[in-house]
Amino acid sequence: KEEEMKQIGHWIAEVVKDIARDQTSKKAITEVREEVIALASKYPLYPEIA
Repeated sequence: KEEEMKQIGHWIAEVVKDIARDQTSKKAITEVREEVIALASKYPLYPEIA
């Protein structure tokens, strides 16, 4: 799961940089949101319910 933590850090940096460049831009947020959903689906909170 160490790689996933590195990826999460990368996403945070990507969103912060995008906001710093253009506070009205939602491009990075939208892209990262989709990637986060994909990653989260690999680790369900309650796997016995899924």
